[in-house]
Amino acid sequence: MRKNRGKKERLNFFHLIPSKDLGGAEIAAKTCIKIDDKDFIFRTYFINNKKAKNQIINRLIIEFRNYLRGLKFFLKKNNLVIISSLWKSSLLVFLVKLFIPKTKIILFLHSSKNSHFFDKFFTSLVFLIANEVWADSQNTLFMRLDELIFKRKVIKTKVVSFLLRRLNPVVNGKKTEFNFIYWGRLHKVKNLKASIKFFKKFHCIDKKSKLTLIGQDYGMKNELNKIIKNLELENNVNILEFMDINKIMHIVKDYSFFIQLSSYEGMAMSVAESMQLGLIPIVTNVGEIINYCIDKQNSIIFDDYKNTFKKVLEVKNNPSFYKEISKNAISTWKNKNLYNEDIYISCKLFSKENKIQ
Repeated sequence: MRKNRGKKERLNFFHLIPSKDLGGAEIAAKTCIKIDDKDFIFRTYFINNKKAKNQIINRLIIEFRNYLRGLKFFLKKNNLVIISSLWKSSLLVFLVKLFIPKTKIILFLHSSKNSHFFDKFFTSLVFLIANEVWADSQNTLFMRLDELIFKRKVIKTKVVSFLLRRLNPVVNGKKTEFNFIYWGRLHKVKNLKASIKFFKKFHCIDKKSKLTLIGQDYGMKNELNKIIKNLELENNVNILEFMDINKIMHIVKDYSFFIQLSSYEGMAMSVAESMQLGLIPIVTNVGEIINYCIDKQNSIIFDDYKNTFKKVLEVKNNPSFYKEISKNAISTWKNKNLYNEDIYISCKLFSKENKIQ
């Protein structure tokens, strides 16, 4: 005990992530695993390190063990601040709060809509015991809180930048083609079926055009392959496995447009990345996209197949117009804070406002 006398105690922030899957929240968490400061310590904690077999019982047993392992780990910590991301982290949040009542809770929101009932229910419960709410965008914050079952009149909120890294442009716009690319989850909310059908319109006027989809499969790959086959696009549409942004940067040199026709979004991390690289995003006006994408200025907003086709055609046939939009897309993200910078600032402020007594 004497060795610790005079030594300033720090808050222990632990960002709970359900697993190491490759969604936006998980990718962001991996860029901010460890931060040390005189006022706090920040760590990322992945709950499910072991992959369970497909059998439901096996999965439940392993997940239950992972939660118990997590509780055992946190029982050894002092001055805890738990940051809860995604609904599957909720059970561990409740266990820690039950056994360590003084634990402070931060609810971190990553999407403007709940994925399903369990997401809505468990996120609402965490919201009830949260000290603060953080979100990946202003749009996520307003829309998601409005959707939750329970309401609170007063709670502190913060928007954390989801710009993960600063990227240098790689698309020079010397020659614009009907080449489209997407990277992210192969998930139904990304509406990739619509992207393929939209691409077919360009393939009809340019047989050399191509569409590349990059990402981890979330139950959509077989269905997407069927659509590709039915539309006779096997030679023009490729689906590639998830890859790091550094590898993607080598590929995008051959592309002109990034396409993401999501039904809903949060910050839309890959859209921001594509803009930094100089691609022109073709996007639906959902989530935070509504606040940083401006039609025919730094992007193309998808409204319907016919009108959007005309807009893309206009840009493609006018190289100077393409360069202007591409340049504006790049400029959109200059001098913006990165995710790890905002995490540090937010933890620092929380530590000052919640000093250890």
